[in-house]
Amino acid sequence: LTCTAFPFAHRLGVALKAVSAEGKAVLAELCNACCGMIDRSKGKAVLPEPSVDLYRHVMVGCIILYDRSANSGAFSSREVAIVKCCTTAKKRGGVDTAKLCSALKYCTVNFSTAPERVQSLLED
Repeated sequence: LTCTAFPFAHRLGVALKAVSAEGKAVLAELCNACCGMIDRSKGKAVLPEPSVDLYRHVMVGCIILYDRSANSGAFSSREVAIVKCCTTAKKRGGVDTAKLCSALKYCTVNFSTAPERVQSLLED
């Protein structure tokens, strides 16, 4: 048994490792779709703020789960548009920007090996 600060994310990540590549692709697709919805709502009253807030949290949650389930992690994956998603979390995170960036930094397993560009995007 491993002691972690985020036991649910850890156990779910372990369980998802056994899932087929299609299951991980669904996480990546959901993440990218949420990111796209947030970007499309920029400067427009297309989506109500509660919906945009939900998309932000789902996007970050999918990155965390994908990172814990994929052997190479989310930050080196070509399936997740990681730079776009991190930029969206940073610039369009609303009142939760700091929380979303912290979740990406501290709840993922592979952030320490993320490209320098991604790490600098999430700095305070």
